[in-house]
Amino acid sequence: MAHILIIDDDENYRLLLGSSLTCIGHSYDELDIGCFALEKLSSGQYDAVALDLIMPEAEGAETLQQIHRDYPDIPVVVMSGVGKDYLPMMSHLGAYAVAEKTADFSAVVSSLLASLD
Repeated sequence: MAHILIIDDDENYRLLLGSSLTCIGHSYDELDIGCFALEKLSSGQYDAVALDLIMPEAEGAETLQQIHRDYPDIPVVVMSGVGKDYLPMMSHLGAYAVAEKTADFSAVVSSLLASLD
C-alpha cells in the first residue's frame, strides 16, 4: 500500500482521484496549493505525488522543481487538463511522468502505479 500526496486546486478532482486510489488499496493526503508541498513531504510518509500543473499561487512547474530538488527520490506525476500542451516539458524539470486529467483518472492512476515499482 502506497501513501500518495495529491496537489490540485480542484477539490472535486482531488476527492475523486483519492477515491480511485483508495479503491485499489492506497491512501492519500491532499493539498489545494503547491506552496505547502515541501512542508508536507518533510514528514517522510509519501511514496509519490500527483501534482496539477495549473494552480494559483505556486504553479505546478515551480512546485515540481522544489520537490525534485529537495526530495529527488519521490516520483512526481504532473497532470493537467487545460495546460496539457505544457506537460511534455515537465519531464525536463524532473517529473517521473505526465498525464492528462480525464474523467476516468486512468492515465494519472496508471502513471502513479508505475512510479511505485
